[in-house]
Amino acid sequence: MRLKLNGATLPELWTDPLVEPGKGSITIAHLDAPQSLDLAKAHPVEMDKKRYRIGYWAWELPEFPDAWVPFAREFDEIWCPSDFCRKAMSAKLPVPVLTMPHAVEVAKPSESASDVARSLGLPKGVYHFLFAFDFNSYSPRKNPEAVIQAYAEAFPSGDPLRANAGLVIKVHGRGYGELERRRLEGLCEGLANVRIVDATMTREELTRLQWACDAFVSLHRSEGFGLGVAEMMALGKPVISTDWSATSEFVNTENGFPVPARLIELERNVGPYSKGEIWADPDVHVAASCMRRLVEDPEAGRRVGECARQSIAEGYSRTAIGKRYLDRIKSIALFA
Repeated sequence: MRLKLNGATLPELWTDPLVEPGKGSITIAHLDAPQSLDLAKAHPVEMDKKRYRIGYWAWELPEFPDAWVPFAREFDEIWCPSDFCRKAMSAKLPVPVLTMPHAVEVAKPSESASDVARSLGLPKGVYHFLFAFDFNSYSPRKNPEAVIQAYAEAFPSGDPLRANAGLVIKVHGRGYGELERRRLEGLCEGLANVRIVDATMTREELTRLQWACDAFVSLHRSEGFGLGVAEMMALGKPVISTDWSATSEFVNTENGFPVPARLIELERNVGPYSKGEIWADPDVHVAASCMRRLVEDPEAGRRVGECARQSIAEGYSRTAIGKRYLDRIKSIALFA
């Protein structure tokens, strides 16, 4: 089921039929848990209890919100993108919870990475790190400040290597993150070769930016999956990523640069994440060391990136994940 939403969830956007009446016997709805009641009210045919209803949810912390538990009653089972999500959800939800990861395949541009970089105005001969995030996914969780801090530590003023490194921060959701964006710009003042890209991109445009950059850095505090990390791995790029939550399920020391982290309590509420819950505080010093190593030895990064590409191709391709989905759907159809 693909909801016809654009921006905020408005009632009038929930009214168009999603499937032809009487077609199929299974509904799969990919949505945030709190949207479940609105979906059931707006689409009684698709969410009728005579159908087998699957909700595809995500969550980013070890403790699933108690207030969201009742929404599971609208479904017969829940799918989620990682074992990290599954453990949090299955501890509380009254229905089965299955790990059903995202398929990760990115169409590689036909042009060379250097040609794409040149077309985007990225300086030649500079090793570019990329971090991309959406302010709507909560900046404190995505933790861009740590990426900037690691970059500044890795390539300090007066260091000859500084001229060979660059950082691109792709942001989205400006209307929700104006203050955060300005603060990021302030943190980047005085740093060499740093660019903040504030734009809404098509899938092709984003892929070109990913392809043009040499590595990805995500010092997140927690991820329910980590699609940006996985997509860069699929393109054969080395990734530096917090070694906790869902990304630790596919990033290891052979195919990436996992960054150790200590677990800390949230000091305040952040969106749906409550004060006192647990998330990660990645080691910025280790991340800085990894960034410096990649600039000093880009060939080592390419070798790690190739391992990353193979890992994603083997475990998260459309074929591999599609088979997992299909096997489950066949099992449901057999016993429904």
